[in-house]
Amino acid sequence: MSDPHRIRLRGPWEVRPHGAGVPAGRMTIPGTLREGGWSGFVGPVSFYRRFGKPSNLGTGDRVRLAFERVTGAAEVWINGEFVGRVDGAGGFDVTDRLRARNKLEVIVTAAGDECGIVGDVMIEIEASGVA
Repeated sequence: MSDPHRIRLRGPWEVRPHGAGVPAGRMTIPGTLREGGWSGFVGPVSFYRRFGKPSNLGTGDRVRLAFERVTGAAEVWINGEFVGRVDGAGGFDVTDRLRARNKLEVIVTAAGDECGIVGDVMIEIEASGVA
């Protein structure tokens, strides 16, 4: 089986700390809360990213959402549906959950401002070989 095709979800993500009076904003992922401007924040933080469904998917192709590294326990949601939990690295098959336009939310429970999505987040397409 060949290596999957990877699409990295880098660049600006919307960030909304769940603390009263803590402003929302944007930051580049991968990165820590401190690097994004939320020094000293502890608690849950939502990271949002929108993405399109990969084009030219063949019948039987599988799409996986992969996390290279997250510091802090995280819940992963796509289009308002809970997908699973990741603590460190991990991934989920999201083939049947994708729409033309998708909203990814990652809620990280930050124990400190060194937490965040500190590795790449990728869409991995595993070709089935059927067109």
